Amino acid sequence: MSGTPAACTVLAGELQRLRTANRLSLGALAERTPFSKSSWGRYLNGKALPPWQAVQQLCALVDEPEDRFRALWTVAEAAWNRRDAVSAPAPVVHQPEPEPEPAVPAEPRRLPERPAPEAPAAQDPSPHGRVRRRTFLAVFGAGALLATLVGLLWNGVTPQGASPAAVTSASPSARPVGCVGQACDGADPGAMDCGVYPQSLGVFQLQHGTQMEVRYSAQCRAAWARVWSSQKGDRLSIAAGADQRSAVVPDPYTAQTFFYTPMVPATARGAALHACLAFTDGASRCVTVHEP
Repeated sequence: MSGTPAACTVLAGELQRLRTANRLSLGALAERTPFSKSSWGRYLNGKALPPWQAVQQLCALVDEPEDRFRALWTVAEAAWNRRDAVSAPAPVVHQPEPEPEPAVPAEPRRLPERPAPEAPAAQDPSPHGRVRRRTFLAVFGAGALLATLVGLLWNGVTPQGASPAAVTSASPSARPVGCVGQACDGADPGAMDCGVYPQSLGVFQLQHGTQMEVRYSAQCRAAWARVWSSQKGDRLSIAAGADQRSAVVPDPYTAQTFFYTPMVPATARGAALHACLAFTDGASRCVTVHEP
């Protein structure tokens, strides 16, 4: 797993700035929000992506408009999902096989020697040279894109006037994914790259400050549910027809961040998707949305 994405570092730095400017200790944040002192420490250090509810409550505590922070959080969430996705293996550069030396003739003839033409200094025809050039262009392009996004978000601007919540729904149609339809049944949305640009089918406020969301990937034609601010032992499930998947929140740390189910195929337009969260106290809450 790679390090903290740059967009998440920017978000953590801005949240830390708000806390410092308003002289709020971690203990004070824990007392005035549903999140623990240790959770706030991870959020502000960039070691964990804070739920939107945590960002929203910090803005409310210090009377800070939340629009720009919503945009920053949206981009950071997309970057965090890409970080958790399984990366494709790096290309292997095969070295050419050395050519066998020609046999020395019994009576070699002496031919006039001709100087070999010098290759242009700016070109490197070897496989390493091509890989280096491609790597440089890719890194340069990614850096330029990130700088542009951060610059726009710093001024509260989102692409083409879209709302910040719509940023994660803008998906390049050519982006490769790891599964489609039935092949996604039971798969991890992050590992299959289905969770990079998903569509939200609804966010629902549950008890104890817990929130649940149903997500859908048009490219993968699959859906899943996720929660945040939950409790250890809560069971989250999603069903599409006869296909059902569930998962149990394993520990308090995971409960404070995003926890999601495996995917179910979502191949029937307009079909119902049922998501449920069963709490450890015996209560449960279910919602129904429809495939787009």
